[in-house]
This record gives sequence, structure tokens and C-alpha cells, in this order.
Amino acid sequence: MQIATIETTSLNLDAVTASTGVSPIYVDLGAANTSVSSRLELSVRPSTVNEARKTRATLNVPYATVDATGVTRKSANILFSLDVVFPDIVPAAARNSAIALFQEVLTNAQVTSTMLTGYAPN
Repeated sequence: MQIATIETTSLNLDAVTASTGVSPIYVDLGAANTSVSSRLELSVRPSTVNEARKTRATLNVPYATVDATGVTRKSANILFSLDVVFPDIVPAAARNSAIALFQEVLTNAQVTSTMLTGYAPN
């Protein structure tokens, strides 16, 4: 059994209209074979309780192998999930700064290593 090579594409949401309701947007990424393509789910939900907007992003990345007969099969899924809550009172400039900080933290070598190994850095 070998690991399947999965074709990936860059993320382009230009053609997708942002949702303001509870219905999620699904974007298939990667190979044309849907059994092994990655799927991004985006949803936006307004909150009347704390006057905020909650955005949820879930990225499902399949792990595929090629069996002895040459058939690519999905063996498992790697799941990334993110919930972001912005109170309505926070201005756009502060939201942009918070997103930039989160992006920097997520690409930090220690954070990436922790995700890859499952162990916190010493």
C-alpha cells in the first residue's frame, strides 16, 4: 500500500457569495475525485444573545492510500476546525489586527510542531 498523491488547488472564494445565515458554504478543493478531495465548510451565524457574529470554518483533508490493485481509497480524515466570534462593537481595524495576530501564531514553528507531533514544546 502506498500513500496517494492528492492534487491540490489554491483557495479562491471570489466566486462564492458570503452567507449571513446558518446555511454553510461548501468549497471542494483538490482532486476531481470527491472521495479524496478536501472540503472547506464556511458558515456565519449572527448571535442575538451577545451581539456578535460567529464564523465557523472546517477543513476536512482526507488521507488516502493506493491499495494493491491501484485503487485510491480514503483511509482517514484530518480535521481542522476554527470558530471565530467578533463582538459587533469591535471595529474593522481591530478585527484585521486580531486576524493578523492569529495567522502569525498559527504559522509559528512551535505551534506547527505541536500540531504535527501532538506534544507541547519544552
